[in-house]
Amino acid sequence: MPTLHDSDRCWSHDPRNRGKAREARRLGGRNRQAVPSAEPPPVNVESPKGLQALLRYSLEEVLRQPNSVQRAQTTGSLLRVGLELFQQGEMMRELEARIQALEAPTGDNDIAAKVRAALFQMDESMNSAAAE
Repeated sequence: MPTLHDSDRCWSHDPRNRGKAREARRLGGRNRQAVPSAEPPPVNVESPKGLQALLRYSLEEVLRQPNSVQRAQTTGSLLRVGLELFQQGEMMRELEARIQALEAPTGDNDIAAKVRAALFQMDESMNSAAAE
């Protein structure tokens, strides 16, 4: 900012404007804060549907923001997460169908329980590896 005509300081740093400058900074910061369009949905992060609802809400909120590099990066990240959720859901549905096919001819639920337990352990190890 240029200096004031009757001071050697700019408006922001002139002691006569200290209170007004503080209020302007406070309001400027407040005006930049995004106001959510709605309350976020209640989220059960242990269910795929809950994660999908949170992802949908987050993406809608990001897309409401002004276009910027940060918005584009965040949108890309959220879409990547959505694609991963979709792919894992497809894989789990396929594995469940295979388990049901294995159970059908034999009726042996003990084998199915062992397969489910092995798949659960595999899923847990994949999740822990992805988190690292």
